[in-house]
Amino acid sequence: MPFNFLLDETTKEVLPADLLVEKFDAENIDRNNPITCSCGTGVTACALAFGLFLLGKDDTVIYDG
Repeated sequence: MPFNFLLDETTKEVLPADLLVEKFDAENIDRNNPITCSCGTGVTACALAFGLFLLGKDDTVIYDG
């Protein structure tokens, strides 16, 4: 999931929680299970983990493989 999915296309601000939920749900990401965010350098992974944190998920881990 690209991190820009979490941003408003016009303002580039992080989407409100209700729209973040829609985005994660559309990608079939079950927020009730453990989640590991991964990308080549960790930047995108951190953005996705931040989006999940905004939804109350504070146990997401980052793998910068």
